[in-house]
Amino acid sequence: RIWDLTRPAHLTPVATLHGVPSPAVSAFFSPDGHLLTVTGQETSQLWDVTTPHNPRLLSTSGAARRPAAAGPIVMSGAIQTLNRSPTAPILAVGTDTGTTGLWDVSDPSRPHEIGRLDQSGAIMAVAFSADGRTLATAALNGSIALWDIESPADPRQVLTVTPPAPVLAMGFGPAGL
Repeated sequence: RIWDLTRPAHLTPVATLHGVPSPAVSAFFSPDGHLLTVTGQETSQLWDVTTPHNPRLLSTSGAARRPAAAGPIVMSGAIQTLNRSPTAPILAVGTDTGTTGLWDVSDPSRPHEIGRLDQSGAIMAVAFSADGRTLATAALNGSIALWDIESPADPRQVLTVTPPAPVLAMGFGPAGL
C-alpha cells in the first residue's frame, strides 16, 4: 500500500499495489518521488506513482518476469537500486546481475533504454553527480565504478576503486563523492 503520512496520528491508505512481491524485502522511491521500486526475494517491480492514487506498474524483473501494462523497463535481473539524474530525465537502474541500465523517462508511460553499463557483482547503489555527467555504481563485490555519461548512449568507465568493504549506499557531495 501507499500511505499518506502527512498526519501521522491518522494514517490514510492512498492506493494498493496489487501483485507486489511477497514478502517485500525493500521499497524505495526515486529522488523525485515519481517512481517506486518494490523488491522481493526473487523479483522487483517498478511503479509509476506520479499520481499516487493511481499507481501504474511499469515492469517486473527477476524470476517471475511478466510484461507490464505499458512501457516496460526490462532488465536482465532483479532491480536492486535506482536513481534519477538531477539534470535530465534519465533513470539509472542497477540489477543483481551487475548491469545498470540508463533509461530515458521523459515520458514515464514509454521509458526506453538509452545506455547500459556492466560491472561484476550485483549493483547495490547508483548515484549521479550534481551536474548529471558522472554516474557512480557500487557492486556487492566491493568495486565502485565511475562512468562518464555525458553521452548516455555511449557511457565510458573512467575509474574503478575497491574500498575495504562493499558499499551499499552512496551519494555525491557538492565537491564530489
